[in-house]
Amino acid sequence: MLCLYKKLGETPLQCLDALRKMKPEYKDTVLSYAGRLDPMAEGVMLVIVGEENKERERYLVLDKEYECEMLLGVGTDTYDVLGRIGDVTPAPVSTPARAIIESSLALFVGKYVQKYPPFSSKTVKGKALFQLAKDGELREEDIPSREVEVYSTEVLSVGDISAQILEARILKNISLVQGDFRQEKIITGWKKFFESQPADEKFPVIKIKISCGSGTYIRSIAHELGKKLGVPAIALSIFRTKVGEYGMT
Repeated sequence: MLCLYKKLGETPLQCLDALRKMKPEYKDTVLSYAGRLDPMAEGVMLVIVGEENKERERYLVLDKEYECEMLLGVGTDTYDVLGRIGDVTPAPVSTPARAIIESSLALFVGKYVQKYPPFSSKTVKGKALFQLAKDGELREEDIPSREVEVYSTEVLSVGDISAQILEARILKNISLVQGDFRQEKIITGWKKFFESQPADEKFPVIKIKISCGSGTYIRSIAHELGKKLGVPAIALSIFRTKVGEYGMT
């Protein structure tokens, strides 16, 4: 088993391909990953090598730890920056009090039923949700849910970011993504959004830490926490710091 750092913009499969190029000895070896990370997420990814894949199930259920920056005031259909913009709060976007953020985030601690994000790899009737969503065939009532568990939450910081810096950061991060993720339309949407914002506009950014069980979607928590705070919200960044006892050294 290998503990790798999955880069921002990569898919897990692209990370495995990069490993094979860097380590030719794995060229013909069966490799799989335990715990998917979306293109806009980075951090710890466990790679199971060769015969160890017989024990894959025990890696799949390991707990996870994440740090996530949440952007308030704008929502997307993917719940992160790699999505088409939907709900928007008219400028200026007010920053909730830290005490309100902490009490709202604490409501996620424990077991609860979480809906899969519309853009996810979960299959329904043999077709991935993200493909159904892209094709315009996904109905709200078709989106499945599952029980997840959050062990602890923490608000690490509450601040803001200027529209100019935010735009540059989002467009740069999207440019790192390879493959068909609707990038052209998404970039066009973000550019139009920022064109409509005052030059000196600032957006609230909340950084949170979450320890949770396997299968918990952090971008969904960002989306759901925004609802509790009364504003649209997305995951601006997601960094997975630990899988089980494995972390980056």
